[in-house]
Amino acid sequence: METLHKKDITKGGFAGIREHQMIKESRVFGRKPPNDKSWDGIGSFVYLSDANFIPNGETGMHPHREIDVISFMVKGRVLHEGTLEDGKILDESEIHVQRGGGSGFLHNEINPDATERTASMTSASPAIYPPVTP
Repeated sequence: METLHKKDITKGGFAGIREHQMIKESRVFGRKPPNDKSWDGIGSFVYLSDANFIPNGETGMHPHREIDVISFMVKGRVLHEGTLEDGKILDESEIHVQRGGGSGFLHNEINPDATERTASMTSASPAIYPPVTP
């Protein structure tokens, strides 16, 4: 067994989100720089991050294709805009699944509050990388 420690992962992010990207599959996200301590995924499991939404921040509208995004809201809430269920609120302790499929989707996650919010973000790419059979 191996253990990946969050403290060993450099915090990155984009727009209104700061995150520790712990699992980041190079077949999907490209070659990692030498100082990137994140692990590759397993089978169709391609991404895992500990995400923090800055106060009143947003990710900005961005696309996903051939990937399923699973979000678990750890603390607070976020507002979802996009081509799948526009206007939906993801509240604390809820899970939101967005299925990408071949046509994909566009979305923007917005922190409507003046305090930081935390989510666990996971992605799977079942259409491209079928799970490994033991």
